[in-house]
Amino acid sequence: MTLKTRMLVAMAVVAGLLVAASWTVTSLTASYLLHQVDAQLVRFTSGPGGPGKPLPPPVAVAPDSADAQGLPPEQDAGSFSAVYVGVVENGVVRTRLSPAQSAAGNPVPLIDAAEATRLAREGSKETVDSTAGGTRYRVAARVAAGGEVVVTGLPLDDVDATVRQLVTTEVIATAAVLVVLGLILWWVLRLGVRPVRRMTEAAATIAAGDLSHRVPEEAPGTEAHELGVALNTMLERIEASFAERAAIEARLRRFVADASHELRTPVTTVRGYAELYRLGGLTDGDALDAAMARTESETVRMGRLVEDLLTLARLDEGQRGDVVAVELDRVVDDAVADLRVRHADHPVTVRTEPAVVLGDPDRLHQVVANLLTNAAVHTPAGTPVEVDVIRQSAGVRLVVRDHGPGMDDEAVAQAFERFWRADESRSRASGGSGLGLSIVAAIVSSLGGKVRLERPGDGPGTVAVVDLPAAEPT
Repeated sequence: MTLKTRMLVAMAVVAGLLVAASWTVTSLTASYLLHQVDAQLVRFTSGPGGPGKPLPPPVAVAPDSADAQGLPPEQDAGSFSAVYVGVVENGVVRTRLSPAQSAAGNPVPLIDAAEATRLAREGSKETVDSTAGGTRYRVAARVAAGGEVVVTGLPLDDVDATVRQLVTTEVIATAAVLVVLGLILWWVLRLGVRPVRRMTEAAATIAAGDLSHRVPEEAPGTEAHELGVALNTMLERIEASFAERAAIEARLRRFVADASHELRTPVTTVRGYAELYRLGGLTDGDALDAAMARTESETVRMGRLVEDLLTLARLDEGQRGDVVAVELDRVVDDAVADLRVRHADHPVTVRTEPAVVLGDPDRLHQVVANLLTNAAVHTPAGTPVEVDVIRQSAGVRLVVRDHGPGMDDEAVAQAFERFWRADESRSRASGGSGLGLSIVAAIVSSLGGKVRLERPGDGPGTVAVVDLPAAEPT
């Protein structure tokens, strides 16, 4: 059952309770007023025609001469202006005292002799209609001293008028209460149920695949507004998570494709030489030696690529290696010495300060070596390379700058992506497999540092900046 249905049912229950309460009050009031009328009938039955007292004459005699008609001396004629007195004579109830001034056209109770006799025998009271149709009477009967059956009645005009007024008041009050409750119900549904319905529709739209859809904002300061804000925040995070997952899946597919591409060439080379040997195409000793050399070279490249992939996988798993205090300036000196041997055509300028960082010495050496190799491979021969190690208040900064042609903004933004190379042809003449800077970024991130590429403002070239946290002094 929906909230709206439950509230409507509650409204119906309240209306039923109000009607039941009104009916109960009306019934009790009518019963109380009838009891009062019955008490008056008991008092009046001791009046005209009571034991030892004569009956009033027929109503043809004016009520002004009531004293002469045998009324009790302690009551005047006006006291009985609303009392009816009748006597059963010859099987007919004849009026002796009428509530009005004359008998002509006066409403009198509709009661026959048999019914009057029964009331006198049972000593009960009964409500009957009158000859006028609109007036009702409360009547009682008794046996007078002379044996006559005397009927006494009081009109219920005042009782009926009071009950009608009470019913009118109850109807108006009940209607007013229901109107107020209806307005409150409408207000609650407008502020509570309608926002929930709109949120349900929004959730259905989102479930259909539109993750950019949002819950409509409601009036500030309401629970619906707070719920909507919370749902929209959650939806933004879910959308971001899905986008991130999609990006990760895209990178994974690209990574697998790139790795397959990188491995395909050496595998194809090794397989080709193997098939050539199997088919007898390498009968010459020099040709066989050249084929084995090429096979060895390709397997070395394959091994280097697999090792790089394994390094990235371990770093992705959070493996930091043996973290110890490392003198970064000495690591730089060693890496520069290696570069001067491999790339003697690139002059290197080194400016270092004693600096100690926390990390794995081998991986820190790999960071510096990859940055230096990247600077040497992607610049023409004779291009100067500068290396700086700078101590700062927040840590240690390593700066590697080359004075080559530099990189555009797109290349700077994508340089740390795995298997990315500026050379669209993916030729190894322009460098390695495209994992060098990716490994640098992964190692630096695992040590709590940051790395970025910049274009220098004072000339061409590329600047790689690595910030690492300094080791705390012991």
